[in-house]
Amino acid sequence: MNAAAFPAEADVAGDVSAVRSAIDRFLNSFDKPARLLVAVSGGSDSKGLLLALAQALPAFPTISLVACTVDHGLRPEAADEALEVEQFCARIHVPHIIQRWNGKKPRAGIQAAARAARYGLLADAADRFDATAIVTGHSRDDQLETIAMRQTRSAPDAIGLAGMAGAVLYDTHLWILRPLLTVSREDIRQFLRGQGEGWIDDPSNDDLHYERVRIRQRPQADSVALPRRLESSYDATRYLDRTVRIHLGLVAEVSHELCQHLRDANAVRALAVLTAVMGGRTFPFGSETKERLLQFLQDGKPGRLTAGRVVFDLRRDAVYLYREARGLNAVAIADDDQMQWDNRLLVTNHTGGPIQVAPGGDNWTERLVSSGVALAVAKRASPAGWRIMGQPGNDIALTSGVTTRRAIALYDTFLPCFDLPLANQLAKMLNRAAYPLTPVHNVCAN
Repeated sequence: MNAAAFPAEADVAGDVSAVRSAIDRFLNSFDKPARLLVAVSGGSDSKGLLLALAQALPAFPTISLVACTVDHGLRPEAADEALEVEQFCARIHVPHIIQRWNGKKPRAGIQAAARAARYGLLADAADRFDATAIVTGHSRDDQLETIAMRQTRSAPDAIGLAGMAGAVLYDTHLWILRPLLTVSREDIRQFLRGQGEGWIDDPSNDDLHYERVRIRQRPQADSVALPRRLESSYDATRYLDRTVRIHLGLVAEVSHELCQHLRDANAVRALAVLTAVMGGRTFPFGSETKERLLQFLQDGKPGRLTAGRVVFDLRRDAVYLYREARGLNAVAIADDDQMQWDNRLLVTNHTGGPIQVAPGGDNWTERLVSSGVALAVAKRASPAGWRIMGQPGNDIALTSGVTTRRAIALYDTFLPCFDLPLANQLAKMLNRAAYPLTPVHNVCAN
């Protein structure tokens, strides 16, 4: 176990007041009573976060704390480290739970898989404790590293260079809050030293196989100029509201007005998120696809182009976007279970038996035409529609135990707070309920 009472850099100065000030601002931002689940690994950032919150809590009687440690089972020492965190939580009188990532681990993409598992387990713990939100110890160092990583693969004005959001909605219902994003890791460590506390150093933080570790070895800027991402989201939202109509969740009708504004980065952003939603993608199209698509749309000649699993059907009256009819598979859903189909439709089954979701269906063309889509477009878009069948294969009515909700794969798992206006515009256009607001105010003022 790599724990130390006072690691080697103990002589480096830090601003202890920065931690306390950030925590006070954070707790003052709650307008209602709250229970916060703190994700604590035993590392300096998360341990400093938990300790600072616990010490500040007497001044905020309507807020309570619980803590959770996720044992990914990737290192032999992890179980003992989780127990050490449990002892620390008992000492500062914070209820604590250990969540373990069981089962076989993937050989490739282990960091992404571990991250997905971690947030799933944290959400389970939050639900168990009826927590208002999850709180994590991401620091300014993490923010600078994230921006540096994105700079290596993004245009200088890319919206992703805004870095991590102070609040992220997980799984459409649970906010993850990051109150220490403006505080340096050294300030957090100096705060812990002042309390006579050490921390656990994870050896994977020095493993150069990981991109973040390689980035960490480089000198980082002391400050960053963050693009006004929230303002950009509002601008893109206005483009969607003014120029796009979605028919039955299957076909997006885009007026030529949007195509006339594609020199505006926010118009392009509106098109990018719309494309991701119609194609069931978790990310917008890349720069190469963007250039090819913009050239096609700006030329203005009727025709079709496929990009990001989406057909762009350019006609004289409008541009129609719909999922290309490739890679569409049937999926079985057991009773009392739910599953996403093609990252576009969330289906919940309470029929008393298994059901199947498959592409196509005989009435999509007729329904699309009735909603105002031209017959030729409706025929081409219909094969990417969906059909829900019971046993032995007959269509069943949604009133008989099946519920559906159009998925927004781009935002349904992780939604940064500064994209909330854009996500809610998409939800409105797809006849979905709005995503919930953050439990804190002024969290996305950048």
